[in-house]
Amino acid sequence: MMFKLFRLQLLWSITLIAFYAGTNELVLCATRLSADECPEVAPWIPKLRSADQRKRQRAKESILTFSSRSPNSRQCVIKPMQKIVDEIVASPDGGFLLAAKYPERYAEWIEATDILGTMKATEAMDSLIECLDYNNGTTDFGIGHFPATKAIVKFGDQAIPKLEGALQQKPPGIRVMAAQALHAIGGEKAKSILEETLKTEKDEGVATRIRNMLIGWTSSGKPQPWTGILKRINTVLVCRYRDPRRSAERCL
Repeated sequence: MMFKLFRLQLLWSITLIAFYAGTNELVLCATRLSADECPEVAPWIPKLRSADQRKRQRAKESILTFSSRSPNSRQCVIKPMQKIVDEIVASPDGGFLLAAKYPERYAEWIEATDILGTMKATEAMDSLIECLDYNNGTTDFGIGHFPATKAIVKFGDQAIPKLEGALQQKPPGIRVMAAQALHAIGGEKAKSILEETLKTEKDEGVATRIRNMLIGWTSSGKPQPWTGILKRINTVLVCRYRDPRRSAERCL
């Protein structure tokens, strides 16, 4: 009995050592690559992984200030930030697994996506599209817990063509968040794209989300906050319950 217990403890210890060794290797790799891309920004990059949100914010502000000095400074920032995002996309531990196993890398990725969005770094749009649905496992209506989606929305109308492409080509999770991003950007062009997408979308889960977004769209072409959308959806459900023959449009 004691021997079996010892074996279990030994196996658990080996697992923990391997886990943390992998974590340290991943973190050190990110630091080295980022430093090579942009030595001027390298001292701030480790601070993007800090557990202290204030330190991360100060580092992010310093990086953004540096990026505004010149076109070369801007490119110097974009390259390592995009590399951080690309490494996460290439990793098998994306989204929730990343947040659970490597919280420091997840924090770094959040700040990198926000920096790219704030800079409106069009060079990095494809990278952000690939991780629109990454988050820490917390979900709700809207984009609040999806850092890459929040970043892409900062591009405004510039992001619409890329988001339209994502709706046609990417997996369901990314398609949902691309639709959410279009909903957040708003405007008649975004609305038209969602309407056209709904005609051909084969995944019922994605189609339902898009349909609900369109229900909440006002006549001005601006989407309502999700609280307003939920009220309108409830109005439609009650109306259809009372008279199943009525369309959603006639219920509003």
